[in-house]
Amino acid sequence: MNLYLNCLAAPGEGKTPVMTKTTRVLDLIERERRDRLRPEIIEAESRKRMAADRLKKIGDGCREGSTGEADEAEQDALEAARDEASIAVPSLPAPVHT
Repeated sequence: MNLYLNCLAAPGEGKTPVMTKTTRVLDLIERERRDRLRPEIIEAESRKRMAADRLKKIGDGCREGSTGEADEAEQDALEAARDEASIAVPSLPAPVHT
């Protein structure tokens, strides 16, 4: 959701307190969403990092094995690459205003 507000008033007429009260609920909702998503983000980042480490380990094994082992390792590497690419790391909601 995008919400554009424009407060027009002379200096000292209380624009900032009105904006603070107006956006307080939105700030609370966004903070709650960020707190709720944080564990999910940490888990997804960890899974992505583990998949990348697995891919690197398999790639290193491809260079060391025989031809038959290399073919199997290549298939494992492709599967690991697909696994890594399929892990989406959600982003935190941006603050309501700056």
